Amino acid sequence: MLKIQNIKSKKLLICHDFTRDLKMYKLNLSQKKLIKKNFKNIKFIDFDPKNKNLRSCEIYWGDLIDKNKLRYFKNLKWIHLGSSGFDKLKEANLKSIILTNSKGVMTQSVSDTIFSYIFYFSRGMNYINKLRDEKKINRKNFDKHFDDIKILSECNFIIFGNGEISKKFSSLLKNFSNNIKIFSAKKILNLKKEKIFKLHFFKKSDFIINLLPSKIKFSNYFDKNFFTYINKNSHFINVGRGISVNETDLYQALKTKKIKGAALDVFKDEPVNSSNIFLNLNNCLVTPHIAGWFNNYWKYETELFQKNLRSYINGTKLKNTIYKIN
Repeated sequence: MLKIQNIKSKKLLICHDFTRDLKMYKLNLSQKKLIKKNFKNIKFIDFDPKNKNLRSCEIYWGDLIDKNKLRYFKNLKWIHLGSSGFDKLKEANLKSIILTNSKGVMTQSVSDTIFSYIFYFSRGMNYINKLRDEKKINRKNFDKHFDDIKILSECNFIIFGNGEISKKFSSLLKNFSNNIKIFSAKKILNLKKEKIFKLHFFKKSDFIINLLPSKIKFSNYFDKNFFTYINKNSHFINVGRGISVNETDLYQALKTKKIKGAALDVFKDEPVNSSNIFLNLNNCLVTPHIAGWFNNYWKYETELFQKNLRSYINGTKLKNTIYKIN
């Protein structure tokens, strides 16, 4: 922890990048007023390379900071990220800067989203939507999908990743099923991919959920071999990172029905545009990286930021401190 001197008596400049139009990325006036009410000696400034105040700014709060923007700050002491990812800073020199993230704020919302994907497929919502569009909603037309409708207590789940979201989701999932297998990132790195994929429960899996972090070691981890070994009735869910999936191999697996379906919230190239190949597949649910979004995000985010701001002022340890980014 850095030693902060005379911080209680001086004006603290906080630069933030929450100025975009989307509600998820916009810190509104009422939220600013709330923080200013609780902390009298702070001032918010927007990021602008021409703003000379950046040189004396101590705190950055946002998601768009990277090594190029860092050069405008000469007195930066603390960066707080509005999400859990810190990919943009992996090449930055943060030797004298505290880095924290918002791990935990989106844990429940991501878990809820995974359940929505599971129910979408297990209860046949994908088929119902198609029948509705065709104006053929009746039991007779739905009957051909009878064998695809399942209850969760009889489903087998495999989860890749054992971070905070994985722990939360798996604890909730245990209320529905006892058939859960979790692979931590450490275990994955210690075992050859083919050895993992050949394990017997992959042939019985119903849902495979990717929650792996963004690390080069996991690049294209889910590839042709993976989609060949797993149960052809499996559904693949990706709310981890786009880098971990070989999208060409996944597309072919879906198109040739080597797996039953997929729900994808993250991609290597974002945002999703009209040319995305997965939009042409009836057995693939695509969402625009919104698994963590929910209406009270800013309530939890500002509470976390204020808690850390108080710790920063008092010179005590900050929550969600990241000690290693590479």
